[in-house]
Amino acid sequence: MRIRGFNVVCAASLWWRLAVSCVRAGAISHRYDLDWSSLELGVPRYQRAPSQEATAWDRPSRRQQTIEPGSILLDFSCTSTDDALPRQTSVVSITDEHPPPLASDADTLCVKAHQTFLRGIYRLAKVLYFREPITILASVHSFCPYPDSPSCAESRRTLGSAGPAAWHTFNSDYAAELGVDANYSYPSALARQYVPDEVPDGEDIGANFNADGIWWFPTVENRDGKPEADWMDRSKVYDFEQAVIHELMHGLGFISSWYTWYDDTVLLPSYLDASDSGEFLGLATPYIFNKWMADAATGTWMSEYEQNITAILSDLAEDVKQRGWTWDQNNYAIMQEVRSSAAWEVGKHVMNGPATTLGRVAYWFPWRIFVSEDDEVTITDLRYAVLYTPTRFDIGSTLSHMDADFYQSTSEFLMRPYATAGTGLDGYRPVTKSLFGMKGEWMDEGPIGEAVLAIFRSMGYATALGPLV
Repeated sequence: MRIRGFNVVCAASLWWRLAVSCVRAGAISHRYDLDWSSLELGVPRYQRAPSQEATAWDRPSRRQQTIEPGSILLDFSCTSTDDALPRQTSVVSITDEHPPPLASDADTLCVKAHQTFLRGIYRLAKVLYFREPITILASVHSFCPYPDSPSCAESRRTLGSAGPAAWHTFNSDYAAELGVDANYSYPSALARQYVPDEVPDGEDIGANFNADGIWWFPTVENRDGKPEADWMDRSKVYDFEQAVIHELMHGLGFISSWYTWYDDTVLLPSYLDASDSGEFLGLATPYIFNKWMADAATGTWMSEYEQNITAILSDLAEDVKQRGWTWDQNNYAIMQEVRSSAAWEVGKHVMNGPATTLGRVAYWFPWRIFVSEDDEVTITDLRYAVLYTPTRFDIGSTLSHMDADFYQSTSEFLMRPYATAGTGLDGYRPVTKSLFGMKGEWMDEGPIGEAVLAIFRSMGYATALGPLV
């Protein structure tokens, strides 16, 4: 389907049930796998995976179904100075009558972390619906490389990080049938909802949390994080459940690929890409989160900058191919060509303008659409969220969070770049009370706001907001 006035594919068809099975070339053309060692560096990095064989996939029919919330599998391990939990798998489902039980104040850090993690997943499952179960591989351990290391003090400032286990790009021949956009890559958890047989078994999200952080955990004795005499300095104490939900939302794809991949002064919409044989391919497929971002000062979609850079580097890739250069053997020379290209100048403009001007970049998400008889989609209502663009580029935070000041003390607080210290999740107000549920009732779904859910819906997730209509 085409969206009138935008010339992009609508990503709302996760609400359409898959029906007729057929065998043809794979719906996913290629994927990029997570470098797991990059998680603790704050910005997950990826590399192209070997080419996939063609598989069977289901052709979507245009029939909407009510999708009940699905299951989330947690593969959890923990090591702290006073405790350790062996790797264990737990299943959380919204169909469970009650949320996972709280730990006790007397329990060890690892037991508290595990129970709190399960409760965070339960909150997510109440507002994000997974027809196909997803798996989270999570670890709680010290980010300090070794005792008495000079870097240990700095490492304590990092509470945690998470990212999709892989990004998947769909074959352009079948993207329209699936209701996805072949110009962008999709996180594993979301790609699995569309073509579960083509997403490799295993984890969809990788998450690490720092056992050395000064954490507070909700317990049966203290559920909401109200002040206690033994809380030390409340400005330095962080609710573990807040951190878990925040990072898992990054793992679900709430992350932009506009980043300083190769130079602190240049912003590119993705990293450079090469084939299995070493052929330089230009730019890797940008993340789906990029799609609805806009430069509010000029009224320019960020995708226009993205397309400009992509086209220039695609031409460069063809030129490099004609010279017989490969990424493995001519890496330095290719990088010099990239740096001297017009794409580099566009990247500088994005860095010096939209990315480092307060309030300049907005995420515009469709709120209502109209679908004609010939399946043409017209957006009838667009709304926006202000993204985080401080005057100095903030590694790992700029463009991948809601604005820090604009959303302070609002129901969107969870996706600000900074954790809210000194309070538990249930002790923080306001909570979201205005979600209009799939079954027609108003719901109180806690701390995850409408704008955050609308962003996930624009990416293609089924949410408590219901389908776009």
